[in-house]
Amino acid sequence: MRVLLFAAFATQAIAFVPAYANPGPADTAVHVASTDGLENAFWVCDYSGTHGSVAPDYATSCIAITDELKRVKFDGDFDRLVAWWKQHKPAQHEKVKQTELASVARPAA
Repeated sequence: MRVLLFAAFATQAIAFVPAYANPGPADTAVHVASTDGLENAFWVCDYSGTHGSVAPDYATSCIAITDELKRVKFDGDFDRLVAWWKQHKPAQHEKVKQTELASVARPAA
């Protein structure tokens, strides 16, 4: 199952990578102050991987984010993570999509 989740991150061409979720090559450690921030980063990774391919450095960061979320929110239980992911994916992907559309619609400052 972990391979399937990773495949969602890494197999298609990327459509959306917000700056806060696309760390540079050297920034593969997870530095998120809250569980909510970690969840948001996870959903951006999941959406990006589902709707596009993910660069290797970005994929590495997404794997670290997923591992940290699993540790923090699910006490390391991958099956609980997957059950939560299945339940929340449609709504969270819509939320990321709307954020993406809003950022594209805003005029440049």
